[in-house]
This record gives sequence, structure tokens and C-alpha cells, in this order.
Amino acid sequence: ILLCTELSALGPEYARLFENSRTLQELARYVQKDRSLVPCFLSWLGALCQDGASAHKVHEYLSGSYSTQDSQNDANSSNDKQPMSYASILHSLRWYAQELSQQHQRQ
Repeated sequence: ILLCTELSALGPEYARLFENSRTLQELARYVQKDRSLVPCFLSWLGALCQDGASAHKVHEYLSGSYSTQDSQNDANSSNDKQPMSYASILHSLRWYAQELSQQHQRQ
């Protein structure tokens, strides 16, 4: 995920390479299985927002209306629950804030 983030951060022409890729779908599935990847995945989504078109794709993804030609043809991905949404981002941020607050209180 960090490599994708760094490549996307190089500029819009690199970020656009990931807009309709299976990479987004696959990495999103990993995040679904391992929630510790959420911060890295969110960093990557942020790096993808290099221009209006890329930001729109990220918005589509987070709002649940994201699709690619590959994912439409892939029977497995059509049955998967969307791994990341605006609601899940807020839930993750709340969880991290609570964890950090508890750690701070213990110190």
C-alpha cells in the first residue's frame, strides 16, 4: 500500500493509473481482513486525489457507487461487501481517538 501511495503522490498522471484498477479492489479486500492497514489505505486514497477526476473516483468508491469494468465482470467481487466507506472511516477515526485517549490517560 505504501508503494501505491508513493507512486500516486508523484502526480495526477500516476494517480490516474490506479483509478480503475483491480489494485484498489484487492487492497481494499486486504484492509477488510486486516484493519491495521486502514491508516495506510486512507493515506493512499488521499494520495489518489491529485485532481478533480481522481478525487471524484475516490468519492465514488467511498460512497459505494464505485465500479470498474473488471469488477463488473468478476463474479467474486460482486458478492463482496464494500470494505471502506465514509462511515467506516469515521468509525475508524473514532476508534483511534478513543485508543489514543485511553493510552494518554494511562500515562
